[in-house]
Amino acid sequence: MTKQINFFEQLKQDASITFSDKPKVVYLRRQVSVEDVRKKVLANLTTNKAVFEGKSNEDVLANYKKVGNTFQFAIKYGVRPLPNVLGGSTYVDGLNRAQMLSAFDTACEMVERGDCDTALQTLMAANAAMRKKVKTKPASQKKKKVAA
Repeated sequence: MTKQINFFEQLKQDASITFSDKPKVVYLRRQVSVEDVRKKVLANLTTNKAVFEGKSNEDVLANYKKVGNTFQFAIKYGVRPLPNVLGGSTYVDGLNRAQMLSAFDTACEMVERGDCDTALQTLMAANAAMRKKVKTKPASQKKKKVAA
């Protein structure tokens, strides 16, 4: 009876295959363009307006918040508000219901025209930088070995 060679032993013969004790994690992320982000922001604004008007009950990342009898409004990419796009500010406070509807329409026009592209690119870069961060503990938080 002949001894069978283990499949993995055969693989060790192949120089293009690597064996290791730690898995290699590779994230293949699709490059996001400003046009893609614009579409997402526009879709979110449109859905927010429909929810605000009561025409939809969809779950969205809200671009507005009720503060007392008025509303606070921002244009957001995900959960982050776009900086310096609303008259040089990030938020507009004190809007009534009619002003909110105009705010949604104007914000959609601004995003479509590309008026928010600089702010979108800033947030896109921040998101990319956040994904690339290596998570390490500072030296002060590392566990010290205690002699027994």
